[in-house]
Amino acid sequence: MGRGSLVFVRVTICAMSVCAGVHAEAEPSRVTSGLVVAGFSPAEMAADAEDLQLSGNRLNIGSSLEDERAFLQLVSLPTLADGAFVDFSGSLVVEDALAAQVNGAPYRVTAPFTIAFTAAPARLACAPVDSSITCDAIAPFTLAADLTFTPVLGGPPQIQHLFGAGTVHGSFFRSSVGDFAAFEYRLQASPTPEPASLSLIVTGSLMTCANMVRRRHAIRRNRH
Repeated sequence: MGRGSLVFVRVTICAMSVCAGVHAEAEPSRVTSGLVVAGFSPAEMAADAEDLQLSGNRLNIGSSLEDERAFLQLVSLPTLADGAFVDFSGSLVVEDALAAQVNGAPYRVTAPFTIAFTAAPARLACAPVDSSITCDAIAPFTLAADLTFTPVLGGPPQIQHLFGAGTVHGSFFRSSVGDFAAFEYRLQASPTPEPASLSLIVTGSLMTCANMVRRRHAIRRNRH
């Protein structure tokens, strides 16, 4: 092989490497709305994820997670006491592929995948309810994930780096049968609403999701 051919091969390999690196680099995509709901599970265990809805300017991911394996794991468990600090940082792990849209086209999110939440420390507000104790806290958080999207109609997969921010509302319940927890991470493109308004919104959402979760668990028990 002549010197010119060697130079051409080296240049070609270099160009291919550069292009491959550019193709593999995650493309940033901001999540401007959506939510992740998990919980009404024993507090010492990873919480069952019950809803995942993420939307941005170019993509959309949505699933009730009713038939998928998904769970949320906090980095640490708080002490259930009034005024105690709680950290809602954690990871959502989804073990099944989900349907998605990128630029309006149908895609599948390759599984398993992880979505990371980084939350600011917050103080719990606890109050007795009958013979149990309920503790709540609200904190801002940021979201980050590198997800691989595979086109349903064929074509090369693409990596999207998801980022976003919002507010998490967490609730813990202590009763005679054990401790339970529930969480809602809500993504927002606009500034965080006033705490009083936010509390009404997330409390109503969590109550609705609680009823949905109870119905789903009852259906699953009846199936078995």
